[in-house]
Amino acid sequence: MRSLTKRRKRMKRSKQSSTEMVEGDSSLISSQRIKLSPTFPQFEMLNDDTIVSVLAFVGDAPFELLSSSGRRFEDGRSTMTDVLPLVSKKIYFILKNSDYLWKHALIRLVNHDPGSWANGLQQFILEHSSDADMTRHNEDGYPSQSDLVNESIRILSASATNDQRGDSFINAADTKLLHHRLFKLIFKWIRTMTITSPLFYMPGTVRIGSTIGLHFFEPRYRTLISEVMAPFPPSARQGEPIIPTSLGAVPTFIYANCRILEIGAVVTIVQVITCEIFPDGAADVELKPLSRARISHVWERPDSGRLCEASAFKLVD
Repeated sequence: MRSLTKRRKRMKRSKQSSTEMVEGDSSLISSQRIKLSPTFPQFEMLNDDTIVSVLAFVGDAPFELLSSSGRRFEDGRSTMTDVLPLVSKKIYFILKNSDYLWKHALIRLVNHDPGSWANGLQQFILEHSSDADMTRHNEDGYPSQSDLVNESIRILSASATNDQRGDSFINAADTKLLHHRLFKLIFKWIRTMTITSPLFYMPGTVRIGSTIGLHFFEPRYRTLISEVMAPFPPSARQGEPIIPTSLGAVPTFIYANCRILEIGAVVTIVQVITCEIFPDGAADVELKPLSRARISHVWERPDSGRLCEASAFKLVD
C-alpha cells in the first residue's frame, strides 16, 4: 500500500514537472509570436494568394536593404528569410514555395540598383542566349526592367526543359523557384564584379596596366595600406614579392582618381605590386591599375581621420 502511494506521488510530481516545461515552452513561443505576429489576427484567415500579395510588399530579399553606413547587409538575412517564416507555419510554407515573392524582389533590385542588377541580367542573357534570341533582343530591346527579368526567366525555363542546352546553370530541383535561382545566379555574378575597400582619393590620369609609385604618409592612408596588406605575410610589407593567398587573392583597393568623389564616379581598381611599410606607418607602394569601376556606395568611416570607404562595380569592357 505504501509502495503504491509513493508511486502515485512520483507520477504526480513528474506530471507537474512536465506541465511546467510545456507551459514554459508555450510561454516562450507565445512571446515570440507576439513580437512577430501580424497587426490583425485575421491575417491567417486570408487565402494564400492574398497573403502572397501582401508579403510581396514587405518581404525584403537578402542583400536588398542598406545598413545605415550605406553598406549592404552581406550575411544573407532578410525579412523574407529570417523574420516572416517565424510568424506561422502557413506563412513559412508559402515563403518556401512561392517564386512570386522572389520575382518582385528581383524587379525591385533591378529598379533600385540597375548598375549591378540590370547589368547582371543583361550579361546573363548575353552569355546564355542563342543567335535567334540575340536577334530578337537587338530588334525589340527591353523597354522595362521587368522585361529583363522575364527574358532571363525564359532562358532558365528553356534550359530546364531542353537537355540539349546542357545543365551548366540549372538543375531539376530549381525548376519550381526560377526567380529565386536567378536571384542567386545574378548575385554571385555581382559579387565577382564588386569591390568594397578603403579608398585612396587623388584626382589625376591613371592608365590601365601602367604602374604607379606612391608614398603614403597621411594617417588615413597609413590605415588603408595597413588593412589592405594585413592578410599577407610580414615579408609582403617589407618590399619583398607579394605571394597570393591560398584562395588566389592579391592586395587590391579603390584608387579614386575622379575629379569629384560621388556615387556614379568612375574610379580605378589597383593591385599592390610591392609595399614597404616603415615603423611610423608610412609606406612606399608600387601599384598596377587593373580595371575601371563605378562607385555604387561611398561613405566616410567615423573616427577614421576622414578615411572613406566605397563599393564599386567593375565596368565590363
